[in-house]
Amino acid sequence: MTIRKIETPLFSNGAFDGLLDAARTVANRFDAQVDVCFIRPIAANAALYDAGFGFANPNLIEQIEEEEQAATDLAHKRFNAWTARHPLSPKVRWKVEDGSVGAVVAERGCLADLVLLQRPLDKGPSIDEAFEGAVFGAGRLAMVIDGELPDRYLDHVLIAWNHSTEAARAVALAMPFLQEAKQVSIFSIGEDGGPAADFEDLHDYLALHGVHAKRAAFAPNGSPVGEALLDTIEECKVTMVVMGAYTHGRVRQMLFGGITQRMLTKPGIPALMAH
Repeated sequence: MTIRKIETPLFSNGAFDGLLDAARTVANRFDAQVDVCFIRPIAANAALYDAGFGFANPNLIEQIEEEEQAATDLAHKRFNAWTARHPLSPKVRWKVEDGSVGAVVAERGCLADLVLLQRPLDKGPSIDEAFEGAVFGAGRLAMVIDGELPDRYLDHVLIAWNHSTEAARAVALAMPFLQEAKQVSIFSIGEDGGPAADFEDLHDYLALHGVHAKRAAFAPNGSPVGEALLDTIEECKVTMVVMGAYTHGRVRQMLFGGITQRMLTKPGIPALMAH
């Protein structure tokens, strides 16, 4: 099992060079192919109605189509400029797709080993739809990053383990990264706030795949598990985290907050997530 194909969706001109640089970094390590897809919404299907007559405004639709084409042309120009700067990069393919971000990512991501996503810039678009397309629609592993990957992103990988289906799937899909990591730790808290009882089972499973993991030292001090995890990431100088996404359900995560949403939206270390 390895990484052979990386799907890299672009749905704005904001997140661009950093995302392609990160894709190149991962692809070079695993000798993978990179598929870059610029996702362009379909203007004709937008809910654009004249307030007084209730029908689509052709002039407005035409204007939006022109703006979308201009954005697509700019993206392709930037892509060509990037490839010109990196002539020795792995195989990189360009594609433009029309449709909603989530639907396109789900359709294209199902035949990829990894979907690479960039956290939003200050005023950039949300990645929630793309992320859900990757982990729910395509059922794939998603890597969420801030931009260009640091050289040491595999120095210390932390597995956030709670014995959920989502966490187990994340570990299985992220195995190529775990096997390449210099150090792997397991963060796991049981219902009593102490170390989880199934640490040895996960440890032995990883060892069968050539991954020698250690228990991460942490001190929850009665704080929520999410806060304890974030503290451990900082204190142990973790360079990437592997975790299940929405292990308590999307609605609960939205209502009460959640570590998944924190990893999706806030700057931080790269995260590998699956559902």
